[in-house]
Amino acid sequence: MVETRNIHPMLKLEADLGFETSSHPIRDHFAKVPEARAFLQEIRSYQVTR
Repeated sequence: MVETRNIHPMLKLEADLGFETSSHPIRDHFAKVPEARAFLQEIRSYQVTR
């Protein structure tokens, strides 16, 4: 059984900062490369159907 515990606020902040830092090059790629930007816009236009 998984036990839910509180996470220290500084750990949350550091994890968020780490994710932001590591995802920055990816965001830059989609912002600067026209083909990547077009691909991202196409993906965002998809609708989920069930």
